[in-house]
Amino acid sequence: MYVLIDRDRLVFCHKHPEHSVVSNLATIELGHIRATILPIDSGQAFGDFTTLELRWLYQNTTGHKFEGFSHLHIQELVLGVARALPVSDVNAYEVIRQAISCASDTTGHYFYVKGAFTPAKCSGLFEPDALSAQPVPVGGAGPQPAQVHTNAAPMPILAPIEPPRKGARAMIFEVADRMWNDAGNPISLVKVLALRKTIMQELETKHDVKKTTSSTALGEWQKTRCPV
Repeated sequence: MYVLIDRDRLVFCHKHPEHSVVSNLATIELGHIRATILPIDSGQAFGDFTTLELRWLYQNTTGHKFEGFSHLHIQELVLGVARALPVSDVNAYEVIRQAISCASDTTGHYFYVKGAFTPAKCSGLFEPDALSAQPVPVGGAGPQPAQVHTNAAPMPILAPIEPPRKGARAMIFEVADRMWNDAGNPISLVKVLALRKTIMQELETKHDVKKTTSSTALGEWQKTRCPV
């Protein structure tokens, strides 16, 4: 299970079992914002966050202040809250279509629309809705989020959609996310920079994307996917 965090506002924006879905939601709604995608199956999921960041993330999600002082304690509390968050009610196929449609826009702000292949564009300042959950005692399972049930027809099997060449940024992000996930979601600057070189090599040899082209997009990808 993965969560999408707005690092500027310190709020949870989405939760979903598929990394690619969360990544594409980040492209749609947090394309111009510092964002982090974290797997919450590990007890060390929030090890890169400071105590102050965790305090604000906890308070913004639960409405309760953390009155303690232990970094480990607040880290465990935030992890419990993250696991109690509801799963985002999204359609994976719609998400990727919407991400492709807006990936080449470097100035607009969008949000996901259920039942559509294009996202909604915001006319003014937009902040995605934040997820909320009740505080969960450390060591307790806490309330389980309700499962999302829909009566939608099964998603048809369609041929993969090739984004236009001007939307190569979407493909670069997709390859980078896949390789970052396969590498275990590294967050240290040294590891991320080394991974970027490997990603650039793969993009050039397997996708015919020159390093001069991928370098800028990967710089944006690093800021939105794994800021260090």
